[in-house]
Amino acid sequence: MSLLSREELNDPNIINGGPLAGDYKRGSNSLGELILRELTRQGDKVAFVHGVTSLRMTFGGILDQSLALACYLREELGVRSNDVVALVSENRFEYPVTICALMYLGARAALFNPLYTARELEHCIGLAKPKVIFVAAQTSMAVQRACVKIRRPAKIVHYDSGARGLTYQQCLEDSGRKLKLGNFVPEATNLEQHVALIVMSSGTTGLPKGVQITQLNVITTLTYTKQVLYGT
Repeated sequence: MSLLSREELNDPNIINGGPLAGDYKRGSNSLGELILRELTRQGDKVAFVHGVTSLRMTFGGILDQSLALACYLREELGVRSNDVVALVSENRFEYPVTICALMYLGARAALFNPLYTARELEHCIGLAKPKVIFVAAQTSMAVQRACVKIRRPAKIVHYDSGARGLTYQQCLEDSGRKLKLGNFVPEATNLEQHVALIVMSSGTTGLPKGVQITQLNVITTLTYTKQVLYGT
């Protein structure tokens, strides 16, 4: 199946990798359902290796943490489908776990550069209007000041355990005791229209702008990548 029209397929200015092979949706009702299924299938295989400490995280570890986090976000912070949740952090294990949790809920993950200036951060928070913001130690104060300055209240979750306020680890511990895998069902969505990610543009000619990427965009990108790397 091709998502391009006949005219677009024949346009020499459009790079086209051809139709996707097989059922790229894999019978899923949402990106969250597809992610949950794949994490379960991969189980104890290693997903990430920390470049400095050599610590490892398995797909099963991502599954456990993301389900616990999704449960907390939904039950304690009231995050629902189409709500925006921002991440302002460097690369770390908690980052992809958070995105998986948001996809289960049908929420939109707004990804902000942790090196943004105060003005850029204020603009992006005002533009995306996140309900919850995940922060690292290096971005915590800047995010909180930005929210106060633009009068945009948001619940702050700190990735670092020693921070003052609600921490990522507290979210896992408070919800993990009540969570059972069989009881959690990812939110069903319209793949073609449901926004999964809000990625901020570089802002070369002005302030950053929010680029909305649908769940179908993400699934097709992952499918193409898998076909190129593994031939399946």
